[in-house]
Amino acid sequence: MLFLKDNWFLISIFLTLMLVLIKGRAWIGSTNISIDFLKKGLAEVQKSLEVVQDDIKKILGRLPEQKTTQSSNPIKLTDFGRDVSEHVHADVWVTENYAQVFDRAKGKEEFEIFEICKEHVNLCFTEIAEFARTVKSTSYNYGIEDDQVLIVYQIELRDYVIGKLNNEYTHDHLQTSPESSEAT
Repeated sequence: MLFLKDNWFLISIFLTLMLVLIKGRAWIGSTNISIDFLKKGLAEVQKSLEVVQDDIKKILGRLPEQKTTQSSNPIKLTDFGRDVSEHVHADVWVTENYAQVFDRAKGKEEFEIFEICKEHVNLCFTEIAEFARTVKSTSYNYGIEDDQVLIVYQIELRDYVIGKLNNEYTHDHLQTSPESSEAT
């Protein structure tokens, strides 16, 4: 007992160090267990995400494909159709090609103008390789049929031609109307 009484300070330091070492090893062991637990948890989450991704792909596979047009009178482009139109720069193509159908469209009803535009776009598709390549590339990239890209061109051409015809009619009407001749 005398030994304990004389060396109590050294013994308390020794016991404190032993306690710290024991607790430290326990903490390191629990940290390793926690890390292993996290790794297993992350692996399970990753597997679950893969299952969810597969389910989403299956669901999307059952959905109807996106449409470039909406059924209305007259037929119009959807938001998706406008995206396709922007992608192919249909506005540029239309301004470069409308003159080829403009004279044939004069005096026609809108549905007849649409038929003329359809014929022209389809003819370009069969006879102009670069145009056909653009259509096929776009249909591939968007996951749609060639016809859905072609109808985007057809509608854009129809709308542009009708707009030009209306402007021409208005312009001609203003020049030949009695009110405009009295004003000059």
